[in-house]
Amino acid sequence: MHKKNLPNDVCVPTIVLLLMFVYSSIIFYHT
Repeated sequence: MHKKNLPNDVCVPTIVLLLMFVYSSIIFYHT
């Protein structure tokens, strides 16, 4: 099975989610 693809499949969405959370947090505190 694709064991090498699994960590990447989990890592990328987590990073994107974290970035969106930080970005939205900055906007929230800026306003």
